[in-house]
Order: sequence, then structure tokens, then C-alpha cells
Amino acid sequence: FLLGAVHHAMRAPTPPPGVAPRPFAPTSYDAVTGHLHPPPPAQDAVRASKTRRVYDPHEVLEPGTYLRIHVSPKRFAAAHTRDAAEYRRRIIHEDDCYVVVDKPSGVQVVSRVDNVCENLSYVYGALTGSENALFPCHRLDEPTEGVLVLAKNGQAAGAFARVMG
Repeated sequence: FLLGAVHHAMRAPTPPPGVAPRPFAPTSYDAVTGHLHPPPPAQDAVRASKTRRVYDPHEVLEPGTYLRIHVSPKRFAAAHTRDAAEYRRRIIHEDDCYVVVDKPSGVQVVSRVDNVCENLSYVYGALTGSENALFPCHRLDEPTEGVLVLAKNGQAAGAFARVMG
């Protein structure tokens, strides 16, 4: 069983207009002491409501933290039909700044809000030893195959964008 992306915030975000807010318990239970704890004070309500993605499975969240887990993420089966060796064979060029690949059909280029790892930015980031996903310099739709340029850092992605005008 594979969950999708996990996000958290210090407090529950404001729902979009026309959507009723879901109940959110303003306390958390400490299993060690058996006590209820209020959420940490929010100095800035907007900042405290901003969700961010959890990448590290060992990250410790504060008691009372709002947590959103995507239990039914959109899956991209084509991402699993190839092994690491095939993805490596699809590398056309690699240098200190860029990885140019032959993108297969059926795989996303970037992550979705509910699916972090079934995409080429993540796969090639891992294959090239990057600590993060790579930066796509342009987009190719999921069903499209073709040449894709991925930058290894934000500066290289910006330079590519300036050259392409």
C-alpha cells in the first residue's frame, strides 16, 4: 500500500469559497503523558496555514499540526514499467548543469500535489545523485515522448529559460 504526498501546516488552511470547513481538533494527544496539548501559537495566521510537503519520512511534526495525507493519489503505472537501467539508457547527455533525456510516454515530468515520486524530475534527480528533484526546463505532456531538458539547479534552469527567450 503506497500513500501519496503528505503535507502539513501549523493550523488548518482556510477552505476555498463555498466549501464548508471540516472540523479540526485544536489539540493533540500525547500518548506518553496522556495529556492534550494546544497547537503552537501562530504569530502569523497566513504563514501558519500554509501547507508544505513532507519529504523526509523521519520528520517530526509538532503536536497539534494540521496534516493532510493523499490516500488515493493519481498513479502513473508507466513510471514503474521501467527499471533504473532503462531510465539510465534514456540519458542522451549529462554534464554539471543539465541532464537531457528521451522522455517515455505515460510518465509525468513534474510532481503533482498528490504524487511526489512518479515523475521524471524525481527519478532523474535520484539517478544522478541529486538531493532534490531536477528542474524541468520545459514541459512535455504525460502522453508525449521526446527530448526533455532537466536542470540540476535553479541557476541552470534560469539560464536555459533566458536563452530560449
